[in-house]
Amino acid sequence: MVEDRQRLIARTVEEFERRGSLRLHHEVAGIDPERKVVRVRHGGNEFEQGYDRLLIATGASPVRPEASGLELAGVFHLDVMEDAIAIQEHLREHRAERAVIVGGGYIGLEMAENLRQLGLQVSLVQRGQQLFPSVDVGISVPINEELERNGVDVSFCDAVLQPARAATAE
Repeated sequence: MVEDRQRLIARTVEEFERRGSLRLHHEVAGIDPERKVVRVRHGGNEFEQGYDRLLIATGASPVRPEASGLELAGVFHLDVMEDAIAIQEHLREHRAERAVIVGGGYIGLEMAENLRQLGLQVSLVQRGQQLFPSVDVGISVPINEELERNGVDVSFCDAVLQPARAATAE
């Protein structure tokens, strides 16, 4: 429900560049902890970058199941801010009344809250028996209760999508 998307950006690319601490589209090819250097590749070139302390923060990527229909209009994957902007634009252009969110991690929970605030009927489907599986069950249960108190239909299952099984002749 952030009106100005710039408020979501802690530091801009330009701010990082002014500090000299940003290298976009580079690949770490190796780490030598004894020498405290990382080997970096970029555009066919390779160089070493020294460090005092090394923090590896690879981020995460959404699980994209192999299923038909994922390319259809109105079906979204949420990974980067541009994905959220595409969802916003779709909601502005189409008068959606219902949404199904697959995944009850942090991003899925945020989406459920925001879509409810926009007035949509929201169903959230989570694999396993716990929302927000990266936290303790003692925290997960009240999260589930709060979602349901706010009108989100929460469902748990063994698998969100199962591959079709080949028919066998008996």
